[in-house]
Amino acid sequence: MPYPNEHACRLAEPIKDAVFARKNGDREHAGKKYDVIYQRVGESMQQQAFRYPKESWSAAEAGSHCSGHGGKFEAAKDTAVKMFKADDEKQIVYGVVFEPDFNDADDEFVTKDDIEDAAHDYLVNMRRLGDQSHQKLSHKTEIDDRTDIVESYIAPADFKVGEELIKEGSWIVGMKIHDKDLWKETKASITGFSAGGTAEYL
Repeated sequence: MPYPNEHACRLAEPIKDAVFARKNGDREHAGKKYDVIYQRVGESMQQQAFRYPKESWSAAEAGSHCSGHGGKFEAAKDTAVKMFKADDEKQIVYGVVFEPDFNDADDEFVTKDDIEDAAHDYLVNMRRLGDQSHQKLSHKTEIDDRTDIVESYIAPADFKVGEELIKEGSWIVGMKIHDKDLWKETKASITGFSAGGTAEYL
């Protein structure tokens, strides 16, 4: 996915067969925390990228920090497909978690098959892991007590919602937001869903 809520700084190219891990709030600079993505090959760990939350880092600040570490900077940008439907009466918001073959801020993409596997694994893990599988706001604050995933499916064909094209193979979720204040925040400033986790570069 692209990164609507954070700026990106690539420090090193992804290494073939590396295993990636993200540590949120791992570092701090000038009183502001940022996330670090590591890649591991064998027993060796390497910083691969930084992520700066847009809510606390301006593009200029993040760009300057990235440049100071010799990284390639990209400011936060809108998702390929934003949240595309919000139901005020039911307080449910719908959106795309992953869109197939869309290049993200690291110029990487996810295939239809991988998206389907991720969507299925997510539901299985929610059932099996229970309180170990969390929904978070901006990858940080757990909001399990205020939200529930009520729909999750793979788009069987291209379709439009208003002027927004949803591509075949996209993973779509519907989230019920129980908290009134969080619902207002979602409508005002939350632009999309993101799947947190680790990845293996092939």
